[in-house]
Amino acid sequence: MSEATATVTYADVWRNKTFSKLWIGQALSYVGDALSSIALPLYTLRVTGDVRALGIVFALQQLPWIFASPFAGVLADRLSRKRILLLTALVQSFCIIAVGFVSNVWFIYLLTLGGAIAYVFHISARAAAVPDLIPHTLYPKAVSI
Repeated sequence: MSEATATVTYADVWRNKTFSKLWIGQALSYVGDALSSIALPLYTLRVTGDVRALGIVFALQQLPWIFASPFAGVLADRLSRKRILLLTALVQSFCIIAVGFVSNVWFIYLLTLGGAIAYVFHISARAAAVPDLIPHTLYPKAVSI
């Protein structure tokens, strides 16, 4: 470990306003994502009364991690990360809000899948953005936060 990185503290990372804003925003967003990942299947069960539909919604929330992750990483490296973060947050918000206005199970499936794909792209862009926000010496501490 070099002498420059040995003296870096977590306080140094938190003093970086851009990183702090991103971290706080993402922490709040993760709470909402966690709640919606449970609420959406339960809403589907309530609307349809079908346990299979609940299971399908759970599966649709996970499938993009398998199939979209490789593409999400490449896009996060090639396109504007800020635009990806904004666009995917908007798509996720739209999908979650729109589910409350539909009762057709196929629309629920489509909105679930759309929101889950947007989430995978969002996470990839967020991870790729961290090195751009902080100096190289703060990176190990920032990643551990």
